[in-house]
Amino acid sequence: MALEIPIPEEDLEEARPRACVVSTEEVVALVRDGVREAGSQAEFARRHRLNEGDLSSTLSGARRPTAPVMAAVGARRAIVIEERACG
Repeated sequence: MALEIPIPEEDLEEARPRACVVSTEEVVALVRDGVREAGSQAEFARRHRLNEGDLSSTLSGARRPTAPVMAAVGARRAIVIEERACG
């Protein structure tokens, strides 16, 4: 039997990862910054094990960032309910 130690709510709040809602454009800007820091698209793709075609299409605006491209800059897709719809 495991010993359960109660954790104060304020400590739980600090342990939860912080997140913010950003636009696709902001994600692409973060990717551009990463590419600039890496020195090239090819190097950024190599470092993050990305498909270079997906990365190029994202940067050119031909397609939305794929999940792996977003993950490279710490982003992910989420469904957000507006406060007014939360009841």
